[in-house]
Amino acid sequence: MVKRVMPWMKNDGSSMTRVMIVGLRPSISGGHKSGVPLKDSKSGVFLWDALKCIGKEEKCCYFITNLVDFADEFNKEPTEEEKAEGLVRLKNEISDFKPNLVLCLGKVVGDEMKIPKSSRLKRDFDVLYYRVMHPAYYLRNGMHVNVFAKELETAFDRLEKDDNLTLHVWSKRQKDWKKQGTLLCF
Repeated sequence: MVKRVMPWMKNDGSSMTRVMIVGLRPSISGGHKSGVPLKDSKSGVFLWDALKCIGKEEKCCYFITNLVDFADEFNKEPTEEEKAEGLVRLKNEISDFKPNLVLCLGKVVGDEMKIPKSSRLKRDFDVLYYRVMHPAYYLRNGMHVNVFAKELETAFDRLEKDDNLTLHVWSKRQKDWKKQGTLLCF
């Protein structure tokens, strides 16, 4: 029987920053046992340690999910059918949660979300998608948590930069519309 792992939220209650973290699939040792993605596995602990390093562990509302919502005992890459089914569910979760930032962990998730490898980011309306290596990559290669933390910090910095730019552009547009008499207020 396939055990589905449900997404979960971690919310400090006061943050306006909404971050969705998307892994590939639950691990047999972590999410599969607990039913919670990226919580009890080595990768999950590494992720939360990295967020703690940059002071973001408690400062955002997090929604943690996976592209594929069930574990594979052989840790195989999901089939095209599994990825397509997961992508539909994931897009619905993004629509419901309305994140500011979607952190896509790993190559498969980044590819499925169509995030360019070169820039590692894409903007889709009000959502910034950012592609990072999966925490397991850093663990396998013996890298320190600070290396991953720096990568995550870059994503948060980019979000802040993009949000400031967006506010500036909208502010300028509103001033232009006001001059032209086309700004409508409700």
